Amino acid sequence: MSGIPSPTQKGSHWPPFRFKATFSSTRLPTAIFWEPCWESGIAREKVGDILLLGDSGAQAIVVPEMVDYLALNLTQVRTVPVKVGRIPLSQLNIQPPRVKSITSMEASLRLDAVASAGFGISRSKMVEEIQRGEVRVNWKPITQASYTVGPQDWIAIRGRGRLQIEEVAETKKGRFRVQMRRYL
Repeated sequence: MSGIPSPTQKGSHWPPFRFKATFSSTRLPTAIFWEPCWESGIAREKVGDILLLGDSGAQAIVVPEMVDYLALNLTQVRTVPVKVGRIPLSQLNIQPPRVKSITSMEASLRLDAVASAGFGISRSKMVEEIQRGEVRVNWKPITQASYTVGPQDWIAIRGRGRLQIEEVAETKKGRFRVQMRRYL
């Protein structure tokens, strides 16, 4: 998750709001809801997660002063007219995350080895992504493929998602059984 507080966190005062519209597709990327926010000059830190609602729009969490601003200034997403308004926290449509459990045997706990197994891509492609700065461990960019990861570490790759290393056990032969949870 980002450093932005969850709306259900104690002490959080970030109100949820809704983009209400009728879209022709039910498979919309969150980027189409980010674009009008950026074009309005809203900083990324002012908008939390965007929750898609299929063809009827989306919901988002924003800092309190942004709700009225968005309601007045955000009138369309791409070419579709939208209505923006505050909604009660109880109407926030939070879906449980889709996860996949993965177990892998690795010779070492190098970032490139563990991440390639967790994301299902070749180790050489993983090294390229690491060197390009696309990979973060515990939200810090890592550019060394040899970086050592361990239990409870989070690995995120821009455009691919994130995974958490849940448990690491060394086998009798000195290899590592790595249990991971990938968030899809």
